[in-house]
Amino acid sequence: MTKQVMWTLVVSLGLSATALAADNPECPAGSFLTVSGKIKRFSDSTSQSYRFSEAELLKLPSRKLKTTVDWSPVAEWTGPSLDEVLKVVGTDASAAKLRVVALDGFAAFIPMTDLAIYAPLIAHTKDGKRLNDPKHGPLFIVFPRDKFPELQTTAAGVKFVWALCKIEVQ
Repeated sequence: MTKQVMWTLVVSLGLSATALAADNPECPAGSFLTVSGKIKRFSDSTSQSYRFSEAELLKLPSRKLKTTVDWSPVAEWTGPSLDEVLKVVGTDASAAKLRVVALDGFAAFIPMTDLAIYAPLIAHTKDGKRLNDPKHGPLFIVFPRDKFPELQTTAAGVKFVWALCKIEVQ
C-alpha cells in the first residue's frame, strides 16, 4: 500500500496518527519521537533508545524557516533543528547517516553532512498552528528547499518526511 493510499484511509476512517503508529512497531505507543542507533544517552535502556515526549520536544530551542514543500506554498515552519534533537541524545562520532521513519512505515536516509549544509528542522508548527493534520503531522522534517536548487528535485524530496516518528542514527 502506498503512503498516499494509507493516509487517505486514515483520514477517511477518522483515525489518528497515534492509531496508525500502533500498527508500526518502529513507532512505540506513548512516544512522540524515538531516536535509536549510534547514540550515547537513553531514556529507555531496554530498547537502547531515547523516547521524546511531546512536552520534552516542544521545550527544545526552536527556530523558524520560510520555504515551500511539495504540498504547500510558502509557509513558516517552526521546530527544533534536527541537529538540536541529536545533541540531546549524543550521537556517536562514527555516525554517517540517519534513517528517518514515518508513522506509516515510509523511511528515507539523510546523510549527516546534510545537517551542517542545510540545517533541517523537525517542524511541529506551520504558520503558527500545530501540525495536527494526520497526513503530515505531528512532526515533519523540513529543509530550506527554496534556498537550494538541489533540494527541489524528486530525489531530495524523499528527505522531507512527514508524520515523523523515529530517527535511527547509523
